[in-house]
Amino acid sequence: MPISRVGLGTWAIGGWMWGGSDEAESIYQVHWPDPFVRIEDTAETLLELQREGKILALGVSNYSPEQIDAWRRVAPLQSTQPPYNLFEREIETDVLPYALQHKLLVLSYGAIPMGAYWK
Repeated sequence: MPISRVGLGTWAIGGWMWGGSDEAESIYQVHWPDPFVRIEDTAETLLELQREGKILALGVSNYSPEQIDAWRRVAPLQSTQPPYNLFEREIETDVLPYALQHKLLVLSYGAIPMGAYWK
């Protein structure tokens, strides 16, 4: 799979993707499952980069437990990033228990949902 098509809205911290060094990315987080690419294909592509030493940790954002399972059948996963705030608490019944059971780091986002407290 072309590296440009590994997922929607991906981000990485430090390393070669930033053009600053040849060091490995600390973490590569896929922000959304891509509806046009199988999760297993995305996981396989990023696992290959991890094996080459270009990525140290792999993570996903906005994935359901079922989607995380599909990923983990192909590649290891270190983190998940769901939205979590006073109004979006669904992860308490699905993603959080899954992450605890499988020892995944949870990097939640949206503590202040879309500026709701600033209005």
